[in-house]
Amino acid sequence: MTGVAPNKTSQDARFHFERADALAIISMFAIGGLVYGLYIPLLGFYWDDWPVVWVYNALGPQGVATYFAGQRPAYGWIIANLAPLLGISPLGWHVASLVVRCASSALLYVAFCGLWPRRKDIAWLIGTLVLLYPGFTLQPIALGFLEYHLSFLLFVISLAASIFSITTPAYRWLLLPVSLVTEGLSYLVIEYFVGLELFRLVVIGVLLKRECIAWNFKKLGSALIVWIPYATVWAAYIVWRGFVFHVVSQYATVSYMNVGAGISPIVSSPASWAWGRLQGGIHNLLMATVLAWARPFSPDLINLGSRSAILSWAIAALVVGIAIYMLQRLKTSAQTLRASEPLDDERDRFLQTGLLLGVVGLVVAGLPFAVSGLRSAFTPPLSFDDRYTLSFMLPASLMLSCLLAFLVPKRPSRVLLVSLILLTSSAYQVQNGSLYRREWLTQRALFWQFAWRAPALKHGTSIFAAGVPRSLYGNHSAGVLNLLYNQDDSAGRLDYFLFDLSRLSADS
Repeated sequence: MTGVAPNKTSQDARFHFERADALAIISMFAIGGLVYGLYIPLLGFYWDDWPVVWVYNALGPQGVATYFAGQRPAYGWIIANLAPLLGISPLGWHVASLVVRCASSALLYVAFCGLWPRRKDIAWLIGTLVLLYPGFTLQPIALGFLEYHLSFLLFVISLAASIFSITTPAYRWLLLPVSLVTEGLSYLVIEYFVGLELFRLVVIGVLLKRECIAWNFKKLGSALIVWIPYATVWAAYIVWRGFVFHVVSQYATVSYMNVGAGISPIVSSPASWAWGRLQGGIHNLLMATVLAWARPFSPDLINLGSRSAILSWAIAALVVGIAIYMLQRLKTSAQTLRASEPLDDERDRFLQTGLLLGVVGLVVAGLPFAVSGLRSAFTPPLSFDDRYTLSFMLPASLMLSCLLAFLVPKRPSRVLLVSLILLTSSAYQVQNGSLYRREWLTQRALFWQFAWRAPALKHGTSIFAAGVPRSLYGNHSAGVLNLLYNQDDSAGRLDYFLFDLSRLSADS
């Protein structure tokens, strides 16, 4: 960058892609395949998947684009183009969703290697913790949540390009446009990661401090200058999404994504609004950190009364074995870089910047939910509302990794704690996959009963059933009976509907 004096030490510690880095990336895909891929052939569609499947089956790609036009038109365009390739079979959507999620973790590893070239082991741990993050258990909802994973992948690409545009200025002309385009696309797909833009600003500040001989608070302006292009894209998206899109879209309704519609309660009672949002923000932060990492530690996890539970622990043990090998391999590969700087100085600087990034990231990650008043919840056995922890995955994993390095300096103890976290998180996610496998079997059994007991139904029939599978309650079952009884529908009419009798009686 113009006017910035390069630091010789930092130049000696550039990230160079080595064989160990390739193994690190492969290991993340292997872990993702072990933990999430085991049950993929046995999983189906759930919750938000079903309405999209019905719309595509009835109205085709254009119908899907129209279905999303009032809320997330960019994602509607993506699904409209993917659906002809993947069809309405669950398998393709599950594979695509898993590949995207593993790619995000692999690119996070590369990004943090660019930020901390001497701490590849920590970069790998951050990416792996994001992959196994127990606060989010909706990976099996492959079609409905592909947009979340795509948005996060695009943000990670943007963040990595931002980092390397500073550390390798010769390629800034290419990396900056890539970063800006993927930033905008990430927000257009879904708004969950908008708050992390302020995390990028701090990353830029950390990099400028490392890249300059002298740095102080007066040079904070340098970070702001570098951030201006990103801030412009960010601000343009917020204005468009909050004050323009809901006006120009003929399909839009007032909802939590309509920022403009939320101004009235702020103006009428600003103190009450601010206090409620602060409470919600603290709630989400605690849910996404302390309670998320503690989530696997439950009696159900250690119940070895089934083959699926035993299998989950076997897979978790494999994950720990891969982790121990990779952490040792990456630690060894970075030894030559560390020789140019005293270990204590390097460790202190790494911990300071890591903890700073973790704190800032946790504060800003929940801004979209704090503003809209949404709160995450862990409701067993299938928790649909833990999706609000998604934006916290990165800062929560970063914070935990740095805290382990800071609070547990002795390596044997740190390896033991890391192994315990990875072991329980892996087993927990595998067992969660088993729950969704059983949920799919329940759905299939229910609709087999419909097809057997009532092979034909008159158009306009509503079915009331007690104990509808949780992944079908409410409007999530829209179109499912049409797929069964009216597969050739091309008009998009809801000729049949399924109501959960137990929920109706409870609500009344």
